[in-house]
Amino acid sequence: MITHHVEEIVPEIGRVMLLREGRIVADGPTRTILTAERLSDAFGHPLVVESIDGYYHARTVAPQAVR
Repeated sequence: MITHHVEEIVPEIGRVMLLREGRIVADGPTRTILTAERLSDAFGHPLVVESIDGYYHARTVAPQAVR
């Protein structure tokens, strides 16, 4: 499965790879790869990541919260 939307990654997926500019920047267990730090780096923008019942949700950080 290839997606730009972490919300589409179902709990049964145990391994993910993050790509940036066609290169792998992270590869491993879903819980250790889908973090705010790694996704922010991959997308080049600060993100907040939440995990609820094995489903992940990412959203941008409000501009006033970025320092």
